[in-house]
Amino acid sequence: HIEHGLGLVVARRDGVRALVEYVTNADDAYATIGGKGRILITIDPRREGGVWTARVADRATGMLLRDLIARLGRQGGRTSGFEAGVDVRGNLGLGAKDPAAFGKVTFETVKDNEYAWLSIDDRGDVVHIKRSMRVTKELRDRLGVPKNGTVVTLEVKPPVRCPRHDTLKTMLRDHVQLRDIVQADDRDVFLQRGNERPERITYEPAR
Repeated sequence: HIEHGLGLVVARRDGVRALVEYVTNADDAYATIGGKGRILITIDPRREGGVWTARVADRATGMLLRDLIARLGRQGGRTSGFEAGVDVRGNLGLGAKDPAAFGKVTFETVKDNEYAWLSIDDRGDVVHIKRSMRVTKELRDRLGVPKNGTVVTLEVKPPVRCPRHDTLKTMLRDHVQLRDIVQADDRDVFLQRGNERPERITYEPAR
């Protein structure tokens, strides 16, 4: 089982932390390739049994299956690129696992026309595709990934409730770890509720 001490406790108490984790991961992925990047957060509050889903999608680097397993399918190891001098925010490739404390989290990724997925449940059990498959148009359409990218879907279980749209937008906008991202000229961060039109998240510093 995956145990991360205080980080896991915080994850259980703060649902926004999961989204922050995945948005910063997406931003780091864009930082490795440069250029402008889009990050879409989609919330679906309409699930049975009080379960709701949160989805964070990027169109950055994507991962091959072996990289997905190396980064998320095992415990330990420094995997974010920090030690190699890449301009990323963290130095351990563990943070993406922590939000599995909420429920099942699934990583789907496309790179070089290959599709792979890996899931972690709230007990820390890992399941992944045995071998990558050639990406199809249907997969690209479902994921919203025209070339390379990663989509993370988190199934959040009670007692963590789905925040109201305006509340969540404010919490993400004002979160200290996201302020630089949503202000950056080369990042477009959007929040979408269900099938409604996505809204861009922006932060205006106090003057």
